Amino acid sequence: MIFTTTARKRERNARARERRALYAVSDRIDEYRFEVNLNTDRMMHYVIFNSAIITVASGLLKIETGSWLNLFVALVFAISV
Repeated sequence: MIFTTTARKRERNARARERRALYAVSDRIDEYRFEVNLNTDRMMHYVIFNSAIITVASGLLKIETGSWLNLFVALVFAISV
């Protein structure tokens, strides 16, 4: 009787360790997916913002009314980079 209860305890402990290991791996996978989604969203917003700035600067280049405007357009291009 003592042998069987000890074996059962060991088996339960082994199952509990496996379960904890699976939860740890699951948590790491979830964290990785979160980071990937966050970085993808961040990159998408960066690309959209830079495209908008370059579009505005290109539109300002067509006006060409003075040297101050050219300096401003150069500044806008520098900010977008």
